[in-house]
Amino acid sequence: IFIDMTAWNKSRFLKQPIFDNVIFSHDVEFSGATMPGAFFSDCRFYQGAYFQATTFASDVTFANCVFRGRVWYINAIFNGFDRFINCEFQGEADFTSFLSSEQSSAGGNSFSYISFENVEFYSRANFSNRQFRTTTAFSSVTFHIAPEFYGCSLHQDTDFSKTTFLDRGRQGGSWNHEIYTESVDAAKAYRTLKLAMGFVRNKEAEGRFYAYEQECIRADKNTPLAVRLLSNGYRLTSGYGQSITRPLISIVITFLVFGVLYWMLIPPIPFQASEIGVVTRFALQQLAQPWSLA
Repeated sequence: IFIDMTAWNKSRFLKQPIFDNVIFSHDVEFSGATMPGAFFSDCRFYQGAYFQATTFASDVTFANCVFRGRVWYINAIFNGFDRFINCEFQGEADFTSFLSSEQSSAGGNSFSYISFENVEFYSRANFSNRQFRTTTAFSSVTFHIAPEFYGCSLHQDTDFSKTTFLDRGRQGGSWNHEIYTESVDAAKAYRTLKLAMGFVRNKEAEGRFYAYEQECIRADKNTPLAVRLLSNGYRLTSGYGQSITRPLISIVITFLVFGVLYWMLIPPIPFQASEIGVVTRFALQQLAQPWSLA
């Protein structure tokens, strides 16, 4: 148990540090440190955890860790296989990069491989200006606030299929430790992910983020009422293009409603049974030659 603030700023670790079942009661800082990889298991961070400009020369693992305060990986350099397993980020999680163009071109802002498995982000999660060079997995991950991927380059093998996004534009800032007071623009965040998925030709994910974006726009009180009503109709009839059954059901209901109205308002036209064949032949002929009257 580390009761007071702990700092390894600009330290150089000759061997991979292993923190197993450790409690950090106060802030812990590794800013500017160099590590040949790192392993954190069953750790509790009750205040801030700072890995700003930390260099991880090899694999990094955070397993069964709980971060109650903010976690900063700003400008951290990841050079190995990076995994976050069964972790909770109750405060802000910031993975952004503000490196120079020279450092970025050398791979300083990239993830060689990063995986999040059974991870929950309760507050703001920011991955802006990062490059995801290979497989990126967000398996069974929950984002309570829309994640930010501004300026990112996502790999074609980026998996959001089992990821849960709870933010629909009604969230405020972080509730934990008053870390953030401003809100995240959820519609803008989902629009960014939609464009990124479109760039890598992932149509399923692109449509999914489009639906989230539209839900956020509809929830915005500044959106005109007419737009919100039309958007709600689009949601009900097709789930913003994500449902196959809803349009079919809508068509059937439309036919039934107009059929009943026609039956109630238009008097029946008498005709002989012999005319049924003529009418049927004419209807079928119009399917093949819609402008023919013969």
